[in-house]
Amino acid sequence: HCAGCVRTIEQGLQAAGALEAQVNFGNHRAAVRWDDRTLHLSDLLATLQRLGYDGRPYDPATQETVHRREVRAMMLRLGVAAFGAGNVMLFSVGLYAGHFYGIELDFARLFRWLSALLCLPVVAYSGWPFLHGAWAGLRSLRFTMDSLISLGLLITVGYSLVALLAFPGAETYFDSAVMIVFFLLIGRALEALARSRAGNVTEGLMGLQARVATRL
Repeated sequence: HCAGCVRTIEQGLQAAGALEAQVNFGNHRAAVRWDDRTLHLSDLLATLQRLGYDGRPYDPATQETVHRREVRAMMLRLGVAAFGAGNVMLFSVGLYAGHFYGIELDFARLFRWLSALLCLPVVAYSGWPFLHGAWAGLRSLRFTMDSLISLGLLITVGYSLVALLAFPGAETYFDSAVMIVFFLLIGRALEALARSRAGNVTEGLMGLQARVATRL
């Protein structure tokens, strides 16, 4: 997800015994060299899993399917975030207008509750890639970009829930949390689309090459 992830993976694989590990951030692919007499592929994949990343042996024949599944999941999360963001912002406009022109307390409380009900699924489902990345970093004692994003989301939502439940009439910021997830997912979705289109060409050529050779 960021340059910090690249460094973490390279250092983690080398610490596990790999002779060389280079990660290409553009296509999310790692080139690893190791001595099979002392280290096995399963050990390297287990190391990646322990660091919080899902790894699999590269196969040009199935990579297009992997890209398509990744883009589909990202677009679904983006759609949920867009739906939630659009509706939460409508309630926020009413609250902002009420701040200047007046609004009954019952209506303001209703708008805040509706914003909370829309915000929580967006943060839990659409924001899951960031939360999962932060949790993986926490387990391996790393602070990544996902950690920073998740910290901001959890603080914003947590403060807003406390204000909603314990301090009626206090300002809430569910709209900010939803919009953060929405805008960040736009970037992730564009990145996934670009990577998929670029990868289909190179992987089509690589698929023509023999993947295994016996040296005599």
